[in-house]
Amino acid sequence: MRVTILGSAGMAGHIVAKYLERQGHLVHSVTRQDLDVTDTVQLSTFFDSLNTDFRSEEHTSELQSRETI
Repeated sequence: MRVTILGSAGMAGHIVAKYLERQGHLVHSVTRQDLDVTDTVQLSTFFDSLNTDFRSEEHTSELQSRETI
């Protein structure tokens, strides 16, 4: 399975990433230097660029609605 982990340099993120890699999963690790998660445009562009098996349209809509707040 392809997995993207935001905050992969953090306390929990790096443990989860290592575990999934050991299980044979393809892990794409993302740190705060790679992606500003407070920037909804950058975040939406990032997720749109991923080759994923699952994408939550509800999540994308939620991010876009937050831009107007």
